[in-house]
Amino acid sequence: MARSETQLLNHQGRRAAVSSSQVALTSRAWREAHRSRGHQEEPAIPYLRRFAIGNALHTAEEHALPLFGLLLVLLLFYVAARLGTRLPPITHATWSSRTQYLVFTLSVILNFLALGVLVHVIKGRGGLAYLKGYLKHDVMANMDAAFIGRQMLFDLMPHGGGRPIVFMGDSITASCEWSEMFGNRSLILNRGIGGDTSAGAAMRAESIGALHPLAVFLMIGTNDLQLLHCRPEQTVSNWRSIIELIHRKSPETVIYAQSILPTGTPKFNDWSMRVNQQVSGLADGRSVIFVDLRSAFLLDNSLNPEYTADGIHLNGKGYLVWKKQIETIVRGLIREQASNIKRRRAVPAAMAAYK
Repeated sequence: MARSETQLLNHQGRRAAVSSSQVALTSRAWREAHRSRGHQEEPAIPYLRRFAIGNALHTAEEHALPLFGLLLVLLLFYVAARLGTRLPPITHATWSSRTQYLVFTLSVILNFLALGVLVHVIKGRGGLAYLKGYLKHDVMANMDAAFIGRQMLFDLMPHGGGRPIVFMGDSITASCEWSEMFGNRSLILNRGIGGDTSAGAAMRAESIGALHPLAVFLMIGTNDLQLLHCRPEQTVSNWRSIIELIHRKSPETVIYAQSILPTGTPKFNDWSMRVNQQVSGLADGRSVIFVDLRSAFLLDNSLNPEYTADGIHLNGKGYLVWKKQIETIVRGLIREQASNIKRRRAVPAAMAAYK
């Protein structure tokens, strides 16, 4: 077997092992893990309850919505057939009655088509969970098993060996191998979660602060408009909460507030531009520093097609542009990490020599 194939199988095996270990976690194991990390016990119960309910609803939606669409089509044909058999012959006297039947039939058809499109759109955006989150602005309604599983993994992973550099965000952050990008595997942590929102990031901000990171590179909010229907002010309020919660646990951490990237959608780009303008106002130049990434990705007021495959997520070229914008900052932080580690190791050696 070729070496690349062997590496691929090993990588898939490790991913399967992680997934199996996540599924095998019971509520007791979750509580014990959180207790050992100093977390409160209560959040575990609603998390697991929502995990189970979410899976059940997802299974129901997957089978019920296509069946519902099929029933709509059959009902449409049935109504059209019944109306067709009742239409009188076309005469001057019956023309008005026939026109009314035709208008009614057309109305029924258009209403069923509109309902079918609405069902398709809702299903594509997450089904009942999306609808609940949209109507109630409830971030927990849109929290899926992947979010919970990845956050569990973060909580259970050992931390040590210095103050890390943390990248925090949604799938745009999660999709990059930041430690390999900067050639420093051990002290750069990727805390991106696909599908995360600013409200979801605020829920896990204290766990990021508990790492006592040297710096946090934060970009969040791309999913807020679609999943939560947030106004710019609501997303910025969540940004403020994230910053405060991280600094509550780790006051010395520097947070690099990175601007939300543009997409291929004009409505979102207008919305995100307003968010970025307000987020820049949260920066004080010391503990919170604003980093403008947006301008490097713009082409005709939209995301440059050269840097994306779907109009939202970045490709390899896009991540290299991102790296170029922050490389000087990250390299300086890596040097500071190395200096801190040397000083920490020098203290025990000096004490031993003194003895």
